[in-house]
This record gives sequence, C-alpha cells and structure tokens, in this order.
Amino acid sequence: MGFNDDMERYMRNRNRAKPAEPSWWSKMFSDKKQIPQDEFTPDEELELQRMEQELKQDATRIARAAPEEQEHLKDEQEQKVSFYQRVRRLFAKEERLEDEYEQVEQMKQSAPQNDPAVSEDFRTLAQIQLKWFDRLPTRVKEEFKESEDFGKYKDILKRRGVAKER
Repeated sequence: MGFNDDMERYMRNRNRAKPAEPSWWSKMFSDKKQIPQDEFTPDEELELQRMEQELKQDATRIARAAPEEQEHLKDEQEQKVSFYQRVRRLFAKEERLEDEYEQVEQMKQSAPQNDPAVSEDFRTLAQIQLKWFDRLPTRVKEEFKESEDFGKYKDILKRRGVAKER
C-alpha cells in the first residue's frame, strides 16, 4: 500500500501546483498590457490584429450557438487558434533571424581581417589535421580525395596560406 499512498500524495500535490506565470493564451485575452510584445512589421501587426478580432468574434458566436452546434464550432475555433499561434511564432522567428543576421554582419565588420595570430592558429590546426589524415587507411584517404569536400578543403588551405599550389 506504500506505493499507492505515495502516488496519491504525489498526484494531489501535483494538481495543486499553480503555474508561476499565466499561459500565453490567457494573456492574449486579458489586459493588453500583459501581452508579450514582439516587434512585428506594420503588415504583420495588421494581420495578427485581424486574426485576433476574428477569434474573438468566433468566441462570441460559439457562446450564442445552439448546444449541438457548439462542439463543431469549438473544433473549428481550436484549429484557428492553432493557426494563429503558428503564424505568430513564424513572424517572431523571422524577426529573430533578422536580428541574428544583423549581429553576424556587425561581427563580420568588426572582426579583425587577416590577423597573424589567427592565421598561425589556423596553420597549426591544419598541420594537426594532416598528421591525423596520414594515419587513416589508404581506402579512406582515396575516398576523401575523390569527394567534393577535398576540393573545398584544398581551396581553404590555399586561401589561408597553409597549402601551396603545386
């Protein structure tokens, strides 16, 4: 009986735990000040607002519908809500990608070009790789030389000044 008592206690305590923060969906229909704000373009904002209005109208339509229609309307509403959430995540993801792209561009511009220490580190790294490549079986070395990766590898080594043109 010990296991059942422990499990029952666990389940009771688990059900009592309240989430520390309200769900995104409850924030959506609560006070506008609590909605997590993302920076969307004006077109994206308009589309999201249009979808939100449509969801609110559907919610009132469900409340007014006959009980036999409500189940069908609730299923439709769930699909629309799911679609709305996917669109919102897509817009947010697009925004994050644009921000990350800008950060990468800034890093490229601020990165030191042709730093001798970096070139020397790269040269040492390439030498270590070549030592380990020599230890590979002949069959594997031949496969690598025939692959398109080998051409890329040689080009990078030549650009960095590690390998020389023969």
